[in-house]
Amino acid sequence: VDDVGLVVDFLAWGYSEQEIASLDLTIGGHRVGGDGGPVEEHLAVIGNNDGSRRSGVTTFLQSEGFAVSQFATPPASFDEFTTVILLRQFDVPGTTAGTPALADWVRSGGRVITEWNASEWALNVEHLLDADDVLGPDFGGVSLPSSFVTFSQSGVQKGLADGIGSAYSDPGRTDFFRNFGNLGGSVDVLATRPNAEPAILGGTAGVGSVLVIGYDWSDNFASSSASTKQLLRNAIQARPISDPTGAKVAWSGDGVPVNTTSASVQRGGSSDNEAAADFAWLTDTKGAVNDGLLVPFTGNLPQDAPTILITEVGDGTPDFVEIQNVLDRPVDTAGWVLAVGGGADINFVNDTLWSFPASIAAGEVLVRTDQVGNNYWGNDIAWDAGGSGWAMIVDDAGAVVDFAAWGYSESEIATMDVRINGLRIGEGRQPTKIAVVGNNDTSRRSGVASVLAAEGFT
Repeated sequence: VDDVGLVVDFLAWGYSEQEIASLDLTIGGHRVGGDGGPVEEHLAVIGNNDGSRRSGVTTFLQSEGFAVSQFATPPASFDEFTTVILLRQFDVPGTTAGTPALADWVRSGGRVITEWNASEWALNVEHLLDADDVLGPDFGGVSLPSSFVTFSQSGVQKGLADGIGSAYSDPGRTDFFRNFGNLGGSVDVLATRPNAEPAILGGTAGVGSVLVIGYDWSDNFASSSASTKQLLRNAIQARPISDPTGAKVAWSGDGVPVNTTSASVQRGGSSDNEAAADFAWLTDTKGAVNDGLLVPFTGNLPQDAPTILITEVGDGTPDFVEIQNVLDRPVDTAGWVLAVGGGADINFVNDTLWSFPASIAAGEVLVRTDQVGNNYWGNDIAWDAGGSGWAMIVDDAGAVVDFAAWGYSESEIATMDVRINGLRIGEGRQPTKIAVVGNNDTSRRSGVASVLAAEGFT
């Protein structure tokens, strides 16, 4: 989903067409499916200091058009809210930043944003995030007047820096910082304070998201700078914060972790097949390796975004593979091929390659099956239902344009080493050890061997 709420790409499995047609979600403050358009946020602002914090934040958010309810202590239920903002708690008997009901709500898909010592509750793996707030409950914050908060690359990608810049400071709002420590692998540092100490942390709890802002951004909020107010806007609309550590396979294009039980998976649609198979889209749209999320496929990846994608594969009767030009213009595909493999040995390559036409039109979809008379591949693709397999598009220069694999382990994919169209794919184009055999030495064998040695071959 892009920044205006449009679906850029969509992958689903295990649901009926009717279920997908009636999909109605709220993602990043936008309604996806249903009637479409932005969903009305209902925010809960919780904090036991009213004058300079809770009311100031509430008044600002109401002026921004949000529906807001404010509470001195957490309510019994959070079902009516889309986002909960937890402000600092002073030492008032019987008050706490969060409750088990709030933790359950977040893990079920809610979003929580914290300020200063509310992080003590959020940073607890039994509550939400696997990290520690080691400062303690007193007012002994590290005072760094007018200190800067600098956004990390992850923070920028999540949208926290939008309209602010790479760093900002706001006297009275960026003065006291919590000391974060023992960060688990699923916790993302989204911004730092001086000395590169974490200032904003993000992560997921269940299917919900958590944004821990560990400084006093809500102090006298009505008098805060434009940057502080923009940070709150950004935090409410932040892009989903994903946890890559539990992923088995990754979806090309976004590095979105997916696990699927469908043997036939397609981008932008549904499948009714139920055979068990893990599925992976491995090529990143920027030519990177899954944004570092998963499979370290070290082959010859393209530098530009993929133009021709593997949009569907199936290991039923017949086996088939579908591709599409996802651009709005034709793509020169002269010399491009699609290779397939399957079975216990991931390095097995089917003898037949699908040679693409010289050009594929904008939006054009092409299919090959292993059924004679039905866009015939040329032989048996030989994907066993519920087994292992892969498909790969390789361009005329030997670059992997797109790659899909299922049923293999991460280590098998990481060490994949195949030859397609005469080019080595997987471990990179490394020198090949060649045997030159012939009984005429001077004019033939030695001459061939010398030329190959000069090219860097053994």
